[in-house]
Amino acid sequence: MGNLFDELKKAKLIDKKRAKQLLHEKRIEHSEQGGDTAKDKKLADKAKNFAARQEEEKQQHRSSAQAQKAASRERERRAEIRQLVASRQLGNGAAGSKRWHFRAPSGALPFLPVNDTTSRRLQVGEYAIIRDPAVTWPRYVIIPRDVALKLREVEEGAICWLA
Repeated sequence: MGNLFDELKKAKLIDKKRAKQLLHEKRIEHSEQGGDTAKDKKLADKAKNFAARQEEEKQQHRSSAQAQKAASRERERRAEIRQLVASRQLGNGAAGSKRWHFRAPSGALPFLPVNDTTSRRLQVGEYAIIRDPAVTWPRYVIIPRDVALKLREVEEGAICWLA
C-alpha cells in the first residue's frame, strides 16, 4: 500500500495526514470484519464450495458415462439380435402352398406361404413368426424358437406368432 500512497502524494492528490487516516480506517474495517480469521474462513468456505461443485460435476460425468455405456450395450445387443435373426431366418426353403395366417402387432391378419413341414413346426412351437427388426416396414420372417425368445428380451412387440 505504501507505493500507492507514495504515488498519490507525488501527484498531490493526498497528503500525509489523509494517508494515515485511510490506513487507520482500513485497519478498523479489517478488524470489524473479524481480522485474518474471517478472511481465512471466507477462503476456506470458497474452497469447500469449489470442491463440492467439482465433486458434483464428477458425479454428473460418471452418471452420463454410465448412461452412454448402457445405451451402447443396448445398441450392440440389438445389432447382435438383428444379425442372429438375419442369419437364422428360414428363407425360400419354408415357402409352400399353404397360407399361415397370424395376427400382426398392428391388428392386421397377414399370411405367409409355408410348406407342410414348416406348418407343423409352427404349430408345435419350434418356429416363430416375427416382424423383422432390421427393416422399418412390416416384413415378417420365420425363425427358430430360441432366436425368437432372445428377440423377445430385446423387443417384445416383434413376435407375431409363437406357440
